[in-house]
Amino acid sequence: MTSVRAAPPRAAFPALGTTAVLLVTDAAALAEGERLLRASLAEVDAAYSRFRDDSEIVRLGAYEGRVAPVSPLLAAALHAALRAASATDGLVDLTVGQAMIDLGYDRDFALGPADGDPPAPRPAPGWWRVRLDAATGQVVVPRGVRLDLGSTGKAYAADRAAARIAALGCGVLVSLGGDLATAGPAPEGGWLVGVGDDHRAAAPGDPVVTIRSGALATSSTTQRAWRRGGRAVHHIVDPRTGDLPAPVWRTVSVAARTCVDANAAATAAVVRGEGADAWLDGLGLPARLVGHDGRVVTVGGGDLMPDVSLWHAARASGFVATLLLTATVLLGILGPMRVGTPSWPRFTLAGLHRNISLIALGLLGVHVVSVAVDSYVPITWTDLFVPFISAYHPVWMGIGTVSFDIFLALLVTSMLRPRINPRMWRVLHWSAYLCWPLALVHGLGIGTDALSGWPLGLSVVCALAVLAGVGWRIAAARKKILARLS
Repeated sequence: MTSVRAAPPRAAFPALGTTAVLLVTDAAALAEGERLLRASLAEVDAAYSRFRDDSEIVRLGAYEGRVAPVSPLLAAALHAALRAASATDGLVDLTVGQAMIDLGYDRDFALGPADGDPPAPRPAPGWWRVRLDAATGQVVVPRGVRLDLGSTGKAYAADRAAARIAALGCGVLVSLGGDLATAGPAPEGGWLVGVGDDHRAAAPGDPVVTIRSGALATSSTTQRAWRRGGRAVHHIVDPRTGDLPAPVWRTVSVAARTCVDANAAATAAVVRGEGADAWLDGLGLPARLVGHDGRVVTVGGGDLMPDVSLWHAARASGFVATLLLTATVLLGILGPMRVGTPSWPRFTLAGLHRNISLIALGLLGVHVVSVAVDSYVPITWTDLFVPFISAYHPVWMGIGTVSFDIFLALLVTSMLRPRINPRMWRVLHWSAYLCWPLALVHGLGIGTDALSGWPLGLSVVCALAVLAGVGWRIAAARKKILARLS
């Protein structure tokens, strides 16, 4: 498995049946980062541990095929697992829970898997039988189907924790049993990570790679291995048979945009067996595969999923829209002050105000469509217009939705201005001053690196510009009042 060689400041502790490792670029953030990581992993354990009778995922069995409510965390983890299953054509399947139990993995690994003769293997029921509505927080799991998020659950936990800790304003690397997720700015030279069979200790000859962003995950049949009925078994199951995959690859390490993507690809490669290297190469994924005979195959490329452009589109359009919204607010502040010159008369400023607003709307459209189409996060079209119902960061998403709804209302009323009472239109237009700060807060809250580096600088500049404009307008109004009184 992947293992971190060196990158202090560092904290490590046991969690989720493995070792959690946290690296940060700012020593001052380590203590708070560790607190956030421990809290995040405690939430994950309570949501989808197979080994706790009181966990949400275990309690789903009591619904026996009926609609069951789930928390936003479990809904997001299930969404990630179903997405991984779809992307790997079912080679990574969350319905292998019973197969894992049959192999003896029915308790925390530290307690030792069960021994004895296992029952005959049976194919997994199939991931497509699990019906999830992330927007309403409801899921239907067929009666008798046991879920296991072991493949993607730990990876999702790493992605989630890294994003949370990066909000402290530092670069972060989170490793959970060797599944690595990064967020925020990397240290100079990047994160140095050793890649091998065991994340706990690098073996002689294990390569060291540099990670500057994204994630790295390893699936290995050499770890979490035991004997069941006199047979050597391990924790990776082929959902098509309910048994161990063909012994082609013992360890596969994959780099991708997210840890969920990397883990899904690595696990699917082990299950796929022959041809997995060509499959990974076709996806454009950097990967290292080690065969049971010791041969090493490496392939290169880019990211796991073909929707990286959607992430870039959402990110870029969001930043530019924030700048344009700031300009719109500033022009709105300056307009009533009758600011103008012969070369820039007031009607020119008014036209500029209107046109910038329209461009901002177009970019907001790109932003929301990119977010909705990108399948990595469980955001529905309804979430984009109805606030505070999203399974993904409901508060920050809700704030952004309110801002977007206000902006749409402003544009519609602006186009209908001749038909609206001037006083009513003016009252409605004042809501623009609420739209802008909500958009700014939304970006700061939901962006994984919004509180560090140039994204934070951009937000600060926008805020200072608007504050300066407001101060200028107040000063001008005060000066005018004093002139009238004198």
